Amino acid sequence: MISIRTIKRPTFRSKINRDKFAVIIFPDPTESILQVELNRPVSFKVTLAISSTLKLSNDIYESDRAEIDIKALSKGIYILKLQSSNSKRLFKIIKE
Repeated sequence: MISIRTIKRPTFRSKINRDKFAVIIFPDPTESILQVELNRPVSFKVTLAISSTLKLSNDIYESDRAEIDIKALSKGIYILKLQSSNSKRLFKIIKE
């Protein structure tokens, strides 16, 4: 029996800027764990929301990566906000 595994490539990439951090978020869409990777370690806050007023989680990381477990969420579109001391980025995330 042959087993074939599909590897999803990173979906979002941002350009590197001196004052900002580069971000890779994958896989998107996802069913469970969302990976966030930065080009360098920084202190950053991750907010997952349905809209600008309804926040589902708000966590702080001191690293160059984060894993966000979204298994318990319903299928749909979510907003992921990454914020450091001098930069803020918004991403659309699809939960399957």
